[in-house]
Amino acid sequence: MAALPAPVQDALRLTYVGVRVTSDRRSLRTFARLARAPVDEPVAAGPALARMRLRPLGGQEVLVRPGTSDTGTVWGTFAREYHLPPAELGAPSTIWDLGANIGLTMAHFACLFPRARVLGIELDQDNVTLACRNVAAWADRCEVIHAAVWASDGEVRYRGWGGTSNYQVTGEAEGTPVRAVSLAGLVRERGGPVDYLKVDVEGAERELLRDGTGWAEAVRCLKVELHGDYGVEDCQGDLRRLGFEAWQDPRHWACVVGLRR
Repeated sequence: MAALPAPVQDALRLTYVGVRVTSDRRSLRTFARLARAPVDEPVAAGPALARMRLRPLGGQEVLVRPGTSDTGTVWGTFAREYHLPPAELGAPSTIWDLGANIGLTMAHFACLFPRARVLGIELDQDNVTLACRNVAAWADRCEVIHAAVWASDGEVRYRGWGGTSNYQVTGEAEGTPVRAVSLAGLVRERGGPVDYLKVDVEGAERELLRDGTGWAEAVRCLKVELHGDYGVEDCQGDLRRLGFEAWQDPRHWACVVGLRR
């Protein structure tokens, strides 16, 4: 598809969204309008929120922000589906979503695995607010925590760029402060085992995986989306040192799966 002209790609993408993602014509029109609009500065939550009903969520309505990357998140979640666990795991009953963004992956997990409890951790307050609204239909099984997952407990600072709803920890004194929680701390607080861990933390994955003390043995399976110079082979090596079988995810060239047999 990447070799096709951009207008053809857009037409094919919209056809797919109409058939497989959106539940009605109004939602398809909303997606098309937002996909054509330039991604600029984020729009504050409130009356500007757009609504779409999504087929993979049983027609449940979700909210997205015009002028942000939220529309791309809809596409990535429900068309590409690389957040999903491998078939080898079976049906997970405990899912932790690290980097929950606006809650779409959490909602998809809750819908696909009706017996699962889903914990999402997200560092941006606006994303957290929207995620809570987007998982409200499954509120008895979904919980969103406002924090950054990091190698240690404490505080970190993060920043984003115009129009993005994805944020990175800066490692510097500048940026927005947020509470940092370690995986070991979460395991102590929440207990285990964790059947499936989705890791999409925009560059913090190397720090998380280099030290598995206190959490790795509690996790049965995880999928890591890679960023920056942290490569597939590096991630596979770290996961194997933590006791996982590891392989590159066939759904996405920059995702690595780890499974504890």
